[in-house]
Amino acid sequence: MGKTKEHSKAIRDKIVEGHKAGKGCKTLSKELGLLVSTVGSVIRKWKAYGTTVNLPWPGQPFKVSSCAEARIVRMVKADPRTTRSELWEDLMAVGILVTINTTSNVLHRNGIHSRQARKSRTPLAEASPCSVQKSSVERESQDQH
Repeated sequence: MGKTKEHSKAIRDKIVEGHKAGKGCKTLSKELGLLVSTVGSVIRKWKAYGTTVNLPWPGQPFKVSSCAEARIVRMVKADPRTTRSELWEDLMAVGILVTINTTSNVLHRNGIHSRQARKSRTPLAEASPCSVQKSSVERESQDQH
């Protein structure tokens, strides 16, 4: 859903004044050139909060600014094997105070997941316990013949 147009305080006050005078939503919308639903929503807001001023968004604001969020994403894209604790240490060095979980939440919002250290890759033939056992069995059988 896109951003809706915010009408000026003067227009919202005219809507409320018209409502107090006993005018209906349709007549007010025709007078002011607005949608009936817009007039109705302004009146509902005025009844609920007693004001026509734009109220702040509900909920707690983000702890990380958009610049810091972009920095975190850049760091991970530059080095995908970066762990969450390494990100946190780098941010603390710069002066951005966040928790490790906050860095993880920022990455999740940007579509990046799994910031945990991975095991280093070793060739399967070298590290596999089966290959070690098999080669020792082959050597024993060759020694017997």
